[in-house]
Amino acid sequence: MRAEVAEVACPNCGVGLKALGGGRVVIQVCTHCGSALDAVDNFRLLKTHAELPRPDTPLKLGDKGRIQGVDWVVIGILGWSEAKRWTWTDHQLYSPSHGYAWLTLEEGHLIFSRAWRGAMSPTWMTERGIETAEKPPEIAARGQSYRYYETTDAKVTFAEGEFSWAVMVGDRSKTLSFMSTDAMLTLDQGPEREVEISTYPPQAETWASFGIKAAAPLRVHPLQPRRVWRDERFLSGLGAVATLVATLAWGVLQSQGNWVEPRVLPKAGGLEVEAELPITTTTGVVELRIRTDVYNAWAGIETEVTDPSGTVLFQNAREVGYYAGIEDGESWSEGSQVTSIYFRPTEAGDYGLSLSVPEGGAGEGAGGPSLSRPSLTVYEGRAASMWMLMALVLSALMAGLPLIRDWLHNRARWRGSDWSDD
Repeated sequence: MRAEVAEVACPNCGVGLKALGGGRVVIQVCTHCGSALDAVDNFRLLKTHAELPRPDTPLKLGDKGRIQGVDWVVIGILGWSEAKRWTWTDHQLYSPSHGYAWLTLEEGHLIFSRAWRGAMSPTWMTERGIETAEKPPEIAARGQSYRYYETTDAKVTFAEGEFSWAVMVGDRSKTLSFMSTDAMLTLDQGPEREVEISTYPPQAETWASFGIKAAAPLRVHPLQPRRVWRDERFLSGLGAVATLVATLAWGVLQSQGNWVEPRVLPKAGGLEVEAELPITTTTGVVELRIRTDVYNAWAGIETEVTDPSGTVLFQNAREVGYYAGIEDGESWSEGSQVTSIYFRPTEAGDYGLSLSVPEGGAGEGAGGPSLSRPSLTVYEGRAASMWMLMALVLSALMAGLPLIRDWLHNRARWRGSDWSDD
């Protein structure tokens, strides 16, 4: 839909130009020849830019739409480029009741921006202040904290229509952006300090108000809110209940079984442990719990179990490693000094166990010192609880679904930040 307004003639090509933008317009750029006209000085010709590449936007001068309950008309279009690899389009909006605003089209996302005149703390930030900061600087405004996101140095590559500030093709603009959970503050580092606040309007609704049906963007925009699934809260609550039930069931299963005292035999060759296991029941499984003393080291443990007739029941190889330390004043650890091996006995009787440590090493390397004699604990009649443990993990993931999705979405939002801790 087009606005019914007066026209002015371009002094360069004579084409009639609609005046859409109210009394604060200072520059009008001819849509036909690219001439920049001084709207304050009787549309005097300032500069001509012919055959400029038009940005990819479905919006046109005079298009009307509704954002945040206000009717706006597109009065100007600016194309921007940073380092010839990142481009976006700004649409100057005008409302007789609310003045001027911007609607930015970036990678398929619409962003709504207006001048911000409210209080901020600190009241300003410079590029030098960003470069010398040890951590991302923050600005307090609107009862929120805005953390530094990026510095942008962009150039105007296209212009047509009317603008509330003196802008021409080739002009450059350096800005600092700070982001909160739902908005972004942008500080213009030019001679005239300007602050804008940007938000993410409902996309389909906003496009529809302009009479346009647009495809959904592929990538997450920094200001884009996370889309909540319809049954997300229900699934999370169901997962929490299932986690509680699975935890209790797993605890019951783990408590089942009897301790078995191995008959330790003299070691032969390079064996660390040679023992007989007096198994009295075939109900459940046998757990061989092996404890080691590896510390900032690893060891490869091989086990062999034979049944009462001397036939090899199975052979198994496990690697055990444990690492710990202090970094930046905080302690950390990874790995484990304990491992468990399970098998199902075929009959009651004395089972043979051979345990050896053929390799190991300090740190991540090989050939280092092997562990000292491992400690062995044996239980029989254990319930097969691995499936319950898997159910516990899956239900916990379901319960934490909103938190996981929040983390993934937040990570995607901050993906484009140029802050580095290095």
